[in-house]
Amino acid sequence: MPLMPEFVPARASDFVCRQLAIRAVALLDDPTGPEDDVELQNIFRLLEMYRYDEFLDVVPRGVLELDQTGPRARDIRIEGESLKRALDNASETAFPGQPRINVVDTLEGLLAALAQKAADRVLDAATAARAKVFFERLASNLQPA
Repeated sequence: MPLMPEFVPARASDFVCRQLAIRAVALLDDPTGPEDDVELQNIFRLLEMYRYDEFLDVVPRGVLELDQTGPRARDIRIEGESLKRALDNASETAFPGQPRINVVDTLEGLLAALAQKAADRVLDAATAARAKVFFERLASNLQPA
């Protein structure tokens, strides 16, 4: 299934991140199954954005930029806030009370193990189960309205 549909949803960032979370769950369900390096890299990038809180007010700057207070800037800010809330909720559900950096480190370790087809050697079943809960909750939080 392609990552993006034929139409662009109203909240494209939520849609793409939800698709990535669904793929992460599928990879956790069957770590020996086929994987897409691009998907793993994008999930990793999403986690890095979460680590550094790089969701809000990210508007490219350039000579031809439009007014940053216009509707597009507001949409970017709203999408960033929505994604941050979804990730925070998923983190608190799967890893209650743990700092965001620890959660990201754990999930990135799991992704690295999946990429190397070594998930069973690197992380225990409890950690993989918590990661699965994280990605399931993230996908659930990003359900289209």
